[in-house]
Amino acid sequence: MEISHETFEADPFKRLRKEPLGKSNSAVWEVARESDGKVYARKEFSETGHRKKEWFGNIKKEISNMAKAKHPHIVKFCGSHYIESSQIIGLLLLPVAEMNLAELFDRLDRKQYNDVEQLEVRRKMCRWPPCLFYAMEYLHRTGLRHKDIKPSNILIKDNRVYLADFGISYNFRNDNTSKTDGPIGAITERYIAPETYDEQPRGRASDVWALGCTVLEICTVASGENSIGDLNNHLKQARYGRKTPFCRSAYFVFDWIFLLLSCPGQDDLCTRPIQKMLQLAFLMLDPNPKTRISARQLVDLLNPLGSNPFDSVGRLACDECKRTTLVPSHDATPHSVFKEEHNGGTYIPLKDGLSSEKENLWEEVKRRWLKSHIPWNIRT
Repeated sequence: MEISHETFEADPFKRLRKEPLGKSNSAVWEVARESDGKVYARKEFSETGHRKKEWFGNIKKEISNMAKAKHPHIVKFCGSHYIESSQIIGLLLLPVAEMNLAELFDRLDRKQYNDVEQLEVRRKMCRWPPCLFYAMEYLHRTGLRHKDIKPSNILIKDNRVYLADFGISYNFRNDNTSKTDGPIGAITERYIAPETYDEQPRGRASDVWALGCTVLEICTVASGENSIGDLNNHLKQARYGRKTPFCRSAYFVFDWIFLLLSCPGQDDLCTRPIQKMLQLAFLMLDPNPKTRISARQLVDLLNPLGSNPFDSVGRLACDECKRTTLVPSHDATPHSVFKEEHNGGTYIPLKDGLSSEKENLWEEVKRRWLKSHIPWNIRT
């Protein structure tokens, strides 16, 4: 750790911008240490009166969780300090991001890049999901879950992505089920899993769902023919409200996957990866957490040491992720095997008879789309 926890009377860091880099439950500023000029992103917490004890407890938990997480696609915790004069606790983080994924979506939607730049950005976006899968699998393997995965919590620096904002992360190392109960708390409704929305016990599978929503958004934008606004308008057909969460519009989520499969874009370098990532997103967005694919099973599907029907996705991971490829688990049976066309192309399931009124929609689509699925093997 570069800097241990310290207490200062005055702030030894200087803010380098007039506006914060981002703000959710706290502001994040780009700062430089005056003694040596080293630059960090500093997440700042201002002390709050009557809830001071709870405030310190939550920050202590965040520091503990962030200090444990050491992965090339997770923000690096470099230390913490308390400033007496302003009563601020600062957490020093690296890298200092250029933007987050939500901001990139917005920039593309506003056409802030020319045609050549847009094409290059979309190709880079297709490389990010496998690295995020590895990062999430690492978190779960080390006893952490994030609990608020979403585009604004995925930072971008030098064309690499980093999971950030562990403000409500939870350590379940001593919890055999990894589940929690109770109110959903301060998380983003759009990306919450069905079990979280219904205030049922939820665990690592909720992280998988949220990342599945994010991967679907990445595929939407990477296709070059659709925007997040187009996806939002499609989900609104569920007539749930102005901001329909993914978990309240199962049919329209599947229908959007179907539409993207049918028209994944005109860039040959993106078409195959997008179609395969849409298959993974389908498994990640299973409404039933008991049959939803796990982070380890996702990584196993990409693993070149075993059966690898998703090689076009696995090859897109960065070199560091490829070097940390895990040995396949003893049960080498893949979570799911999708049907293919006779020429090896991506098979697109039929939509006949499917609607928002269809009961057990996801199970019906599985029967149409999958050759095998672990829960089916268990039942037989």
